[in-house]
Amino acid sequence: MSGGTFMTSWIELAGELGLDPEPTHDIGFDLAACHTEPHRHYHTMEHIEAVLRHLQDLNAATPTARLAAFFHDAIYDPTRGDNETQSAELAREVLIAVGRPEADDVAAMVLATARHELPEGAPRETPAFLDADLAILASRPQVYDTYAENVRAEYQHVPDADFRTSRKAVLQGFLERERLFFTTAGLAKFEVPARANLRREIAGL
Repeated sequence: MSGGTFMTSWIELAGELGLDPEPTHDIGFDLAACHTEPHRHYHTMEHIEAVLRHLQDLNAATPTARLAAFFHDAIYDPTRGDNETQSAELAREVLIAVGRPEADDVAAMVLATARHELPEGAPRETPAFLDADLAILASRPQVYDTYAENVRAEYQHVPDADFRTSRKAVLQGFLERERLFFTTAGLAKFEVPARANLRREIAGL
């Protein structure tokens, strides 16, 4: 995805929300800068656009869900464990500053990506948003393998043995869940291929 496509999607959303053009462009450029940091290989603008497409496919592309998509990986440092919390706080601060009433809902949805579990009382778009974020797990094997390689590249500071151990634990944790996807459509479309990809990656670690 090009930076132009990222900005176009952001400006379209901001227009729907009636945001003033000047802060809208500033926010969009700041978000684009976040997603083009040199240490990012998977958590890029391409990932955001993919989440937006999956929200459309799940008939859940509400403005709140799309805002969550743009902000959910805004802060991403692979050496830290509080990226989701920081991204949620950034979303809340920015959206409050431009007078958006859904600021708390967006922040709650972003925070839900930390564990990819459905919190009690979560905003109504949260199930579809989480499904859209994890839809990469159900991609074609070649696409999934590129995703896995990009994740490894983001954690290049971690020795191979340590990465394999921690990555296997994460993937096994997903496999042990009763279901990976929360919406009826997401479950039907993504669950089986996602589990196949997870098992395949574990076998190769």
